[in-house]
Amino acid sequence: MAVLPPTEAEGGWITPRAERWLEYRRHLAAGASSRKTSQASPSEVGGQSQLPAVRAAHTRAEASQRYRRPHVLHVELDELILNAADLGLELAWYETAKYFVSLHPSSVRLPTVQWPSEAPRPKPHANYMASLAQPARASMSGVYDKQEVVQIQEKLEMHVDALDSHFVMFLWCQRSSLLGDSTVLLGYRPIPLRVETLYCRWAAWDISDLEAAQELAQLRIRLTVVAPPGQIRLAHLSDVHETGFTLNWSEPLGSPATAYAVSIHAPGTAVALSRQTTSSHEVPLGGLSPGKTYVVDITGMNQAGWGEGLKLEASTRPACLALGHHSGTVQPIAMRSALVALLFGMTSASNHSLRSGGATSPIAIRGNMLFSANGERFFAKGIAYNPRNGNYGQVLGSHKPECKAGTPKFPPLPYYGDPTADEMADQFSEYLPLIKKLGANTIRLYNIDPEKSHRKFMEQAASLGIYVLVPLTRGDWGFLPALPSPQCYYEDLPDYGHVGLNLLTSAKLIVDQFSQYENTLMFVVGNEIELLDKEGMAAYPCVKALTRDIHRYQKEQGYRSVPLIYSDKDQGNKDRLHIANYLTCALESPDDAVDAFGLNAYSWCDPTYGSFQYSPYKSIADDFATFSKPFLFTEFGCNIGSFQWSCPAYKGGRTWPQVGVMMDKMSDLVSGAVAFEFSMENNEFGLVLTPGFLQGQDTVKLTDSYYALQKEFESHTAKSFAQPTRSVPWHVHCIVV
Repeated sequence: MAVLPPTEAEGGWITPRAERWLEYRRHLAAGASSRKTSQASPSEVGGQSQLPAVRAAHTRAEASQRYRRPHVLHVELDELILNAADLGLELAWYETAKYFVSLHPSSVRLPTVQWPSEAPRPKPHANYMASLAQPARASMSGVYDKQEVVQIQEKLEMHVDALDSHFVMFLWCQRSSLLGDSTVLLGYRPIPLRVETLYCRWAAWDISDLEAAQELAQLRIRLTVVAPPGQIRLAHLSDVHETGFTLNWSEPLGSPATAYAVSIHAPGTAVALSRQTTSSHEVPLGGLSPGKTYVVDITGMNQAGWGEGLKLEASTRPACLALGHHSGTVQPIAMRSALVALLFGMTSASNHSLRSGGATSPIAIRGNMLFSANGERFFAKGIAYNPRNGNYGQVLGSHKPECKAGTPKFPPLPYYGDPTADEMADQFSEYLPLIKKLGANTIRLYNIDPEKSHRKFMEQAASLGIYVLVPLTRGDWGFLPALPSPQCYYEDLPDYGHVGLNLLTSAKLIVDQFSQYENTLMFVVGNEIELLDKEGMAAYPCVKALTRDIHRYQKEQGYRSVPLIYSDKDQGNKDRLHIANYLTCALESPDDAVDAFGLNAYSWCDPTYGSFQYSPYKSIADDFATFSKPFLFTEFGCNIGSFQWSCPAYKGGRTWPQVGVMMDKMSDLVSGAVAFEFSMENNEFGLVLTPGFLQGQDTVKLTDSYYALQKEFESHTAKSFAQPTRSVPWHVHCIVV
């Protein structure tokens, strides 16, 4: 029987990026005086005018700082193909020719090129790289009508104090005879050094004539740029005891480290208690005092030099925590960095759920249904929320020339940006009332940065009676890869590190922050894993492993047991039911079973199916007729076929006939449905055109589909049940065939 990837018993978790984020907040605060009074707080970041410039300046400064560090350039030269007909070389019978290239780093703005003052020669510690001169041989066919080939096949290396914007590659011919030698410059080609997509891959670069810009040759090159390691990531503690702990961390971003320097000292002192160098990702630190806080420095190094150091605080276990004060074995104290506490604006983890100050109370699971604190059945009428504020001119214009993208009012977010952090308050404070007006009581989120505060979003949502589905996985940091188990939990990925460690660090920080809000409806442990890669199906054991570890973490921390749900893509009868049964059963323990199952279904694409009997949802109802845990449509809303619409008017669109079916014919099965999605993006699913989405559209525009869903939400109420329709022991075990 296949087992789940084993758990890691971490003693405490520290977010290593909090310090960087606080530095960024201070950077924003420096420009706060130029903003309106209502935007004075650095955590209340607006976005209408100042923020894009601030972010751009911060990004440029960060990039500039990165390039000013030492780097090592590795260049592999392969085959040089010469266009013999256009070289313009006329060799006498007594002459021979050899060819070589030289590469000169430069930041002079192109098209200006600094020409070498003399012919370069290979030598150490030069401010350029040069290959050895090699003869050419004739080739009858290839890139050019008449060509010659030079097999350079050489590896060059150069250490630089800073990374220039490009290097200029020069092509040279070395002519030799009994009368003497001479070197002729034939052509050149600038090659960018800061485009990371060019690294570590072979590419053929054209070399042009000095005057006529006519192509003379092609050279295959593979470029690798090694920078000092970035900041250490995912630092955390294990084996925490009275006189020490073990410090663990993951590979830094960017270039990998070959060794690490670790030092520890008391706060406010420069004298280190110990220093050591290691190639491992963990170091035991002992000989410390009980209940004391220490400052730990970790810095990585490689052939380019020392990287960006990480400074964090860590504490030993107090001596007063004796065994007699606890039942069972003593659990290691969770170490929380003071930076994280400051960042979130909250004290250390509490054993009690904190009220979010609104009109919500926690929703609980009973059997296959959701119930409120007063015993009434709860049905989640939801909307997916993930505004990107992008300019989609190219996409929309390809659909209709008259559909012209505008300039978004709020700052654009990257694909994995977080639209619900406190800094986005100007935006979501405008949108949340529209979601309430829609008739929704639930929002599904997709991108959470756990090192940012979300208090404003959660409290405003609670005041409107809105619950939130919070994701535990992320796309940029803390993702669940579609690799076969156990690799999906224990693989070390290049430039990323240990996937399970990264995932658990991120997920636990999210749980830390959102468990305090009573309107946190559920945590989403994964979304459509099988779509990420051909091996996605084999990654489901890692979904269960994450579920197990988060369930146990909730218990260890004394948090409210916010339910865990998995969101699956509807793949038809056989697959969807097998996946649901596997994820909701107890394979090794009850902890590895998700508490609810979600289906992303886009199959209802016609308003005229005649009856529920002939609709695509009938097979779903039949498949899950005996399903004993809450079932939600975590995404729905086909926008093709009869529901297709187009820019710029976006007339008609979806009429949402399935909403009534979910709350009537399927009400004993379905506990909620999340329409996709609130804001119009390049996929054109959105119900709302956000300000600046189209040219000349400066305010929010509600579409016909928004009003149609509003009508359905208001017209239909799920059937009331005092008790769940199906209830079996939640610890039902998996049946292994």
